[in-house]
Amino acid sequence: MDIDDPMPGDIARAAQQDEAFEEGVARRLPGWVRRVVAALFGYGFRPGDDRDERLRKALLAGFGWLAVVGELPDAIGAALAGARTHAAIALAYVALGIAGIGHFWRTGRRGLFQSCQFVACVVVGAIGHVYTGGFAAFSGTLLWASIPGFGALLLASRRAAYGWFSIYMVLVVALWFAEPQVAALEVPPLAHADRMVLAAGVCLGLVSMIFPLVYGFVAQLERTRARLAVEREKAERLLLNVLPAPIARRLREDGQTIADDFAEVTVVFADIAGFTPLSQRVGPARLVELLNRVFSEFDALAGELGVEKIKTIGDAYMAAAGLPEPRADHADAAARLALGMVDRLDRLRGEIGADVHMRIGMHTGPVVAGVIGRRKFIYDLWGDTVNTASRMESHGLPGRIHVSDATRACLGAAWRCEARGTIDVKGKGPMQTWFLVGPAG
Repeated sequence: MDIDDPMPGDIARAAQQDEAFEEGVARRLPGWVRRVVAALFGYGFRPGDDRDERLRKALLAGFGWLAVVGELPDAIGAALAGARTHAAIALAYVALGIAGIGHFWRTGRRGLFQSCQFVACVVVGAIGHVYTGGFAAFSGTLLWASIPGFGALLLASRRAAYGWFSIYMVLVVALWFAEPQVAALEVPPLAHADRMVLAAGVCLGLVSMIFPLVYGFVAQLERTRARLAVEREKAERLLLNVLPAPIARRLREDGQTIADDFAEVTVVFADIAGFTPLSQRVGPARLVELLNRVFSEFDALAGELGVEKIKTIGDAYMAAAGLPEPRADHADAAARLALGMVDRLDRLRGEIGADVHMRIGMHTGPVVAGVIGRRKFIYDLWGDTVNTASRMESHGLPGRIHVSDATRACLGAAWRCEARGTIDVKGKGPMQTWFLVGPAG
């Protein structure tokens, strides 16, 4: 995905809107409705449960109620009809459900209740299949045993879901091979009315249990995707605060070492003259606050001019124009940045409370730029151009913008420069340098 793609923000806002909608709907419901819903689905909630855990518990609570309420009429009807075995199985299922609900309500732990419900679905599905005549008179009750597989996807894990689905498949195969023995039991065929009731009950029961489970799974998946999208968007913003956008994109796409040659860029080194004495008078917190105030102004100015901030070193600021995307007016952009830095520090001098001035150096030439290493990435520059720009700053004067002859030639007639003459530059020897005054005219 492109770093400018708005999808993560859109998903995050959609998730927030969904939550706000749910809360709004809940507030509009009558109080007694909210209390009934809380009693039916929230009896296992605990204060430390997060949103996902509450969803799982609510679905399990509803699953438990459906199991009890759905099977109780069947148990009563079988008992009244004299089908004692049928009634005993149904009542055992109801009793297990009630006991599980009680345990869940008292402890808030869903593990035991969840496992018992899953086992009961498999057992009841298998017994019901045999009791109603097997595959020859298939009533659909065996499908009941598939419910734990769907439930485990949401309430447990994918590994648990594989296990429950495997159990179901083994059960189906085993009952298939046991069909002759089931037929030998000579189970009385169900009456037409009973078969209709049983088929309708199986269909409604399966849908009423499987649909909420699948719906909950999808809802949880969408919320997880939204959260991941939010985190990804945060990571993207953080990466873009460290690296230029084109470099961040390349690093994310191939992860290889990035190193590019640029034939001509203009490098700017800026230092706050007088800041070292100030640092000895103010506390660390105030010092960092002042630096952040100044450098934030420089960052905003660099962004406006399309100049790439490279890094800060103490009270020094380094930037470059003409990379990572080459541009013909790199010297012009760098000159505007330098003048803007001098102007903004002058305006902030009263707030800083000290006699501080910008000392800036600029040089134009070829560089190598890139990102190296695997931790604490930084987009950095190498080459003689960088060293010369640093020398222009260190050999400059407070309040002045010291530029090399190469930068002066690149600026051309559109800018006024004051000749400083030839000076001896450490590590470079004699050099003709200039002070940048401003735009010509």
